[in-house]
Amino acid sequence: MDDLIQQGFDKKLFSLNDERTKITYHTGQKQGSTKSWNETEEKVRAYMVAKLVIEHQYPIYSLAIEVKVPMGRETKYADIIAYKVKNTKKTNKAYMIVEVKDKKQKDLKTAKDQAISYAHAAGAEYAIATNGSEFWKVHIGDNESRKIDDFPDFGGSVPKWKYKRGSKDNDIKPLDTEKLNSILKEIHDYLWNGGKRNPAEAFNEFSKIVFTKIMDEKVDELSEEYTEYYEFQKDRDETKKQREIRIKNLYDKHKKKDSNVFDDTLILEADEITFLVEKLESYSLNETELDIKGKIFQDFFAKFFKGDAGQYFTPPNVVKFIVDLFDLKENDRVIDPSCGSGGFLLQSLAQMQNKSKEFLKKKENPTDKDKERAKAFWHNFAEKKLYGIEISGGISRTAKMNMIIHDDGHTNVITSDGLATFDSFQKQNNEFKKESFDYIFTNPPFGSIIKDDKTYFSTFDNFANSYVDFIDKIIDNKYRKDLKQQKSEILFLERYYELLKPSSGIVAMVLPDGILTNSTMQHVRNYLIERFKLLASFSLPQHTFSNYGAGVKSSILVLKKKSKIEEKEFLDKQDSIRERHTNKHKPEILSIRKELKEKLAPYNEKIKELKKESKKHDDELQDLRVKKYDLGEEPESNLLQEINEQIEVLKHQIEKSEEEIEGDQEKVAELKEEYKLKEEIVRDKIYEAVNTEMSKFDKYPIFMSIIDEIGYDSKGNDTCKYEESELSTVGNEFKTFYEEVYKKGNVNFT
Repeated sequence: MDDLIQQGFDKKLFSLNDERTKITYHTGQKQGSTKSWNETEEKVRAYMVAKLVIEHQYPIYSLAIEVKVPMGRETKYADIIAYKVKNTKKTNKAYMIVEVKDKKQKDLKTAKDQAISYAHAAGAEYAIATNGSEFWKVHIGDNESRKIDDFPDFGGSVPKWKYKRGSKDNDIKPLDTEKLNSILKEIHDYLWNGGKRNPAEAFNEFSKIVFTKIMDEKVDELSEEYTEYYEFQKDRDETKKQREIRIKNLYDKHKKKDSNVFDDTLILEADEITFLVEKLESYSLNETELDIKGKIFQDFFAKFFKGDAGQYFTPPNVVKFIVDLFDLKENDRVIDPSCGSGGFLLQSLAQMQNKSKEFLKKKENPTDKDKERAKAFWHNFAEKKLYGIEISGGISRTAKMNMIIHDDGHTNVITSDGLATFDSFQKQNNEFKKESFDYIFTNPPFGSIIKDDKTYFSTFDNFANSYVDFIDKIIDNKYRKDLKQQKSEILFLERYYELLKPSSGIVAMVLPDGILTNSTMQHVRNYLIERFKLLASFSLPQHTFSNYGAGVKSSILVLKKKSKIEEKEFLDKQDSIRERHTNKHKPEILSIRKELKEKLAPYNEKIKELKKESKKHDDELQDLRVKKYDLGEEPESNLLQEINEQIEVLKHQIEKSEEEIEGDQEKVAELKEEYKLKEEIVRDKIYEAVNTEMSKFDKYPIFMSIIDEIGYDSKGNDTCKYEESELSTVGNEFKTFYEEVYKKGNVNFT
């Protein structure tokens, strides 16, 4: 401010008296042009006079200070008025009103209201309020005063549109981390409105605005819809209501072109749309660096979905760890069948984008062709190789918006139950085919129960049926039966098998520890080792998902699908070994069962007789009670006394029988438990023999690790950078292991 004021003195726009106590503005006014220089507000006026003349080409004679403005019965004084000029002389037509305040005054609302009221009274087109560092600039319309971004230059007016595609001075600019964080915080607070608005609705509406903004930025110069100026910005002459209609029409236009994201209307009101347009119009979301907008938008999305919706978000450190275990190639097809907000897909895309950056870094002076190749590399991957399925429509849109913000891949995210039939997937996108994916990175929903009334339930060959132990199948000819329900995370394991390519497909997933440790889940573990090779197991700390509403102790399991031949060889070998060892011990098991049956026989017979006798006594007791009832209120007689005595005898006999039955039943239970243990000892011999022999047949190294430091605590607060966490260290160790064992074939690597 001081520099511009000094320039004003130098250009003789104003001057001080010898005592430096008065300032005179050389505006040609006959009176009122001299003011006290000791007041700080006066320095702001001098600054504005210099600014209008030097920066916006207003002739000094077009300006006047302390001008009377009739306001009904009152007369007010405008700090500065800029007049229209004719033949180098000011006319009586006011063009702009400027209201100045002390630079210490931060709230300019009163000054803005004063300037607007003076402008209406004087018939001016513009009103400005300032404290020298902050400005309110308003265009006075017939029906509504509208905030503008620039000062009108002399002889002209503020342009109808400001932001022009490809303009050197007026194109939109990318955001830095601090600015993007600040804007999104304001938007979150505004739309959330202190909890008065449903978070899902607020987020959905904001997503529509971001979608419209990004699509407007992407309009190609060769498109018939191309406009010289961006459409996602304020029109100087429109009212808020007109802006609401125009932006909603812009949204509808892009929605029709890309119906994969939204299928409903934009319901924000005029004030809300204006707020969002003003916050975003000057910035390019497309040109903002991916590293910046990726993390910030992911964090922003998560703010809208806390509590129950936390299930849709996997902590970024866990996502990065899982995806970066592998070096993805441009032709690898990646899917997450329960993709939530799209974290695993985005990390996969980020890996490819980093490869593009590395490619350009190797070039001393990358050409435009090099840059085009680098972008095409990851963009083709996003468009053709990334796939997601999400059951929640709102969260599915979150994933799609995440992909759009990261420059695409959203067309391959579908809204569906990840356990539904492949036919239903292919009705939305025919690329969702069985055995066609190279990688699955996922964190499936835990604990949901899927019932058999789901039409797809019966299509699962394994886990929709009851489990029958191989010993029972061989000895007792037991067979599997249809189940009424199954846990979602178990059905997803079968889905992963269906999705992956044989012999090469890899799944890296989060699983609850119960699947890996509970004895009742042995059949699930059997299913996995029959069809996959276990590459790695990483145990995570208890608090890994606490901040996302889940406290289940979990691990990360990495599996590689076997080839059809490997799987058949394994199953044939396993069947042969199981049958041999079971038949070897079958006589022993049958002998144990026979001995148990013989020992139980007398007890069962005795219990049967006691129950029969007890039933007889109970019937007699009921008959006596009926007789007693029939006697009514008659005085005591020998007959009544005799009935009461018989009742007591029968009660005692029944009680004695029940005690004997209970005692014998306890002995039966003890015998069953004793012989169950005897049979389990034999069964354990069979299991051990089978496992020992199978381990020799299917022997390979497995990477195992217990991870404690994951870079954040139970509340989600950072404890260290990812690169300093055990996740990073262990991840690098696994990559070395995988390279040596599975790429170079060094099976003895440790």
